[in-house]
Amino acid sequence: NMELLLSTPWNGYNLQKPILVFGRYFADSSALMLFPTIAFGMSFPILIKMASSGHERIGMGTGQIYGANTFGAILGSLLAGFLFLPRLGAQQSLLLIATLNLLMMMYLFRTGEYFTKMLRKMITVALAGLILVANIGLPSDLLDRFFMRDSSGQKDIQKLLYFEEGLTDTVAVFRDDYGILDPDAKRLVTNGVSMSAVNFIASRYMKLLAHLPIMLVDNPEEVLVVCFGTGQTTGAASI
Repeated sequence: NMELLLSTPWNGYNLQKPILVFGRYFADSSALMLFPTIAFGMSFPILIKMASSGHERIGMGTGQIYGANTFGAILGSLLAGFLFLPRLGAQQSLLLIATLNLLMMMYLFRTGEYFTKMLRKMITVALAGLILVANIGLPSDLLDRFFMRDSSGQKDIQKLLYFEEGLTDTVAVFRDDYGILDPDAKRLVTNGVSMSAVNFIASRYMKLLAHLPIMLVDNPEEVLVVCFGTGQTTGAASI
């Protein structure tokens, strides 16, 4: 019908279904963070018990755990920002951290006294197999699809024109479904959020961001454009 033919840009944004949009983002975030968050929360009282060795040293044990956590947070942010992400990328960095945590878990099970010796050996072998499978079997682009979506949902990978992961952002460019009004339109998606596009509707307001303030100045000689997306505001200001 005519609506599908023209493909108006607001059709895909689910403006009338905010609960579904929120649910989609919540499900994605939960799949990635819910279990690790619960596990980290459970580990805190266990570590305090291991460090305090009794009620009389519980304050010292708690301080030691908090101190180690603070030191780890500082060191981790430095390693992640200056070493892991620039050299390995997001997925390989997460895989490395997960591997280190599993190796630590193997050590605790192997040297602890929580279960029988046979059960500790079985868990150690299972964890070793899990580490091996994760490091060999996971595809190298597993996380890319998390960044190749916007509020309308998963983008069509066949329409991907460009994708790159940087230190702080992921940038993807897709062919935009804008129908006969603008068949060559493209859309910029940054960190899984639709930032801008070069279709007819988006071009109007981005150019107005330059034209309107310039119209209020008698003889503009210099223009400050904060943020460079598709370049349409900057291009309009330079005319």
